[in-house]
Amino acid sequence: MHRVDWDGLQVFLAVARAGRVSGAARRLGVEHTTVSRRLATLEAELGVPLFHRTAGGYLLTPHGQSALPNAEAMERAATAVHVRAREDSGQMAGRVRLAMPPEFASHWFVPHLQAFRARHPDTDLQLLVGTRQRNLSRGEAELAVQPVPRRSALVAVRLGRAVLPRLVARGEPDLIEVSDDVSVTEVWLVTHPEFRRDPRVRATADFLKSISGGPNGIA
Repeated sequence: MHRVDWDGLQVFLAVARAGRVSGAARRLGVEHTTVSRRLATLEAELGVPLFHRTAGGYLLTPHGQSALPNAEAMERAATAVHVRAREDSGQMAGRVRLAMPPEFASHWFVPHLQAFRARHPDTDLQLLVGTRQRNLSRGEAELAVQPVPRRSALVAVRLGRAVLPRLVARGEPDLIEVSDDVSVTEVWLVTHPEFRRDPRVRATADFLKSISGGPNGIA
């Protein structure tokens, strides 16, 4: 019986998602040589190649495609164990990753950041700012402000709607409305079901909901 190292599986998942060793290294916060070494060790343990190394990146072999769902299932199980332990302890100290588009971060959340720090000084809040939607099912963030796909298994609360968000326009006195609303896009606060009972995630979500309304809200 082969004993597969969990660190190796995490590297495998990161490379499968990033398509490159360098991208996987950034996701994991390690050197690219560490990723290459752990991946080579995992393939040696399994006795099969998991990736085709190509000029365009790392592509899953049939063995890699077969291993992927099992590795993702192990990842979900490990996440569940970790979250339940934090839930039982009621611990507020630690990291919460919050993803949102740039304009929401700069014009809406950052002005409230000092209040959040004062309310939750032991929570290490990491803002993931960008236009790419984070995959919460794969553990890329604990919370996200973004549209929600239909038939999603994620837990979502609706915050506001906008194209050029009014929260951006209201801070610019030189902007003038020249038409009615041209489109409406719903914005949701999203989390994975496994994270919703985590004390840190729940407290962060409650804070975001508390600042979503009113004259300086997100709507």
